[in-house]
Amino acid sequence: MKRRELATVAVGVVASAAGCTSFSPSDALPGSDDDDDDGSTEADTEEQSGESSSSDDGLVEGVDGMYDPEDPVEVVGAFYDALFLPDHEAANDFTHDDSPAQLFTEDGLESHHDEDFEHSDYEVEENYDDNEDAVLVTFQLEITNVDNPDVTRGGRMSIELRKQGDHWMIWQAAP
Repeated sequence: MKRRELATVAVGVVASAAGCTSFSPSDALPGSDDDDDDGSTEADTEEQSGESSSSDDGLVEGVDGMYDPEDPVEVVGAFYDALFLPDHEAANDFTHDDSPAQLFTEDGLESHHDEDFEHSDYEVEENYDDNEDAVLVTFQLEITNVDNPDVTRGGRMSIELRKQGDHWMIWQAAP
């Protein structure tokens, strides 16, 4: 298992440790925090963008290596890397500009410092909801508490992505 400290997985572990009994895919996406303003400006977001540098082959630098922004599975993986780092600005950089979801805040991801996650078994449904610029990515997500590895949460997750230019961006958690 490759250790990645991302915010989405941590939400599930922290919630279960606090006595909550369920983990919703929406907990791992923008919109799960009630704060409407993350305090960053558009200039801050551009400066901290997960897409700040790219290679000749179209790969873009994320928080945990290079990824292909035209591959929805790689975008979801890079998004989770940012969540569990936790880096709210980098995670927000993966969110589509027109997404109905709220953006992450530093405080909203604070509890994800002690989480590991693993994702696998990806399925991609193209033309999701009869939209050629939308896909549904479904995958298995396992979240482990670093301090107590016996505490694991997760399950099947589904995330809708939509095109923004040539790149896939996170739209929202899907039911």
